[in-house]
Amino acid sequence: MTEAAPAVIRSAGNAMLKDLRRLAQDSHAHRRQQRVWLEGDHLCRAALARGLRPALAVFSESFWPLAGAQLAQAAPKNIVIDDALWRGISGLESPAPLGFVLDLPEAAELAPGAPTVVLDRVQDAGNVGAILRSAAGEVILDRQGFRLTHPETARRILIAALRWVSSAAYAPRAAQMERLQQAIRQGRDATLWGCRLRVGGAEIRITREPKAVAHLATPTDAIWDGRWRLTGPHQADLRIRALGAEGLRASKAWRDTGISRAALVVSPAVWRGQTLVEAPFAGHAAGSTAEILTGQPSTLITH
Repeated sequence: MTEAAPAVIRSAGNAMLKDLRRLAQDSHAHRRQQRVWLEGDHLCRAALARGLRPALAVFSESFWPLAGAQLAQAAPKNIVIDDALWRGISGLESPAPLGFVLDLPEAAELAPGAPTVVLDRVQDAGNVGAILRSAAGEVILDRQGFRLTHPETARRILIAALRWVSSAAYAPRAAQMERLQQAIRQGRDATLWGCRLRVGGAEIRITREPKAVAHLATPTDAIWDGRWRLTGPHQADLRIRALGAEGLRASKAWRDTGISRAALVVSPAVWRGQTLVEAPFAGHAAGSTAEILTGQPSTLITH
């Protein structure tokens, strides 16, 4: 595909500029326009990697010469906007210098029997990450998307994730949250509220802190760690405990699960004394399943 010559906008009264501003800032505009706005290099390249083609690619004037062929040739039409006007489009505190406009696809039919999350009127893209990316009790946040999220929304997402992972009834104190957010900004791992937070290059992962569950043991028909319920055979001599490093070594297929080691070692497992009987998340199961009673972390986020 050849690069489309850009149309340049330098007037605040331009109709296209007004449409883009509404699409970027008005949470209902995508329904009226039947289009969706993606902002930032990470989201735009992720869309291209998944085979999506934007109807329109939009660049700040200073970024356009630096865009590169992949972005400049992504759409059949390119728009370049004066830098001063560009700052008025973005709904982000630190505007990214590019965005894509994609036509809304036709609604897909739900697959019967498949676990499904329906997103309606999402107020912040960070919430989508919290809804879609949790596995075996671990919350996974996209680091770039989290960085671009409004600070107050980012704080609420973190609080929701910590409460969901720890089953805490209350949020950490403001000073504790500020220290945690500072650690994230500096790329440092941290612990808080019985949770372990690991900051990687692309992701932020929040799991239960191993020492918080190291000595927890309950009958198999009881709630473990305030949020886990196991279904399956219950016997008086069986106990639910954390899988731990020892249990992980006994679960030969754990790498095939796609779940991180940090999440698995704090996941619930069924033990008979010192013998591992089942580990539902580590590929060592014989009929038992484990579910979290507290829904998804997004249910604890308020606006």
